Amino acid sequence: MRRLLAAALAADAVVVLAFAGFGRRSHDESGGVAGTLGTAGPFLIGLAIAWVVVALYERRRGRGLEALISVDDGVAIALIAVAVGMFARRLLWDRGTALTFVIVTTAFVTLLCAGWRAVWNRFGKRRPNRHANTRSPAS
Repeated sequence: MRRLLAAALAADAVVVLAFAGFGRRSHDESGGVAGTLGTAGPFLIGLAIAWVVVALYERRRGRGLEALISVDDGVAIALIAVAVGMFARRLLWDRGTALTFVIVTTAFVTLLCAGWRAVWNRFGKRRPNRHANTRSPAS
């Protein structure tokens, strides 16, 4: 389970980094890796906070940490990460938070954080081997 959660957190971080990288590229901004990390920084902080908040919420509900792999929790994590990221971007990074930027960021991060979870929940879960011990009780 720990590996799955670490992979899930890494996948969410890749979503944020991809958002920053694609955004910088579409606006012809230079700076390479350092520039991308600078853009992603507030949202990575938001992502860390979001994971803690959602994990605590799930624990309070009596659900295990595997709930963090649900699509619903993916949406919650994305929305919290974007909200905290926008707040940090404005106050700590002294960067803009234009409405179009907020909309695009929210859509991109939410769709991808929920999207990979939907794919995982549909195709990635291990299924029991139906062919093991297929002897019928009558034999």
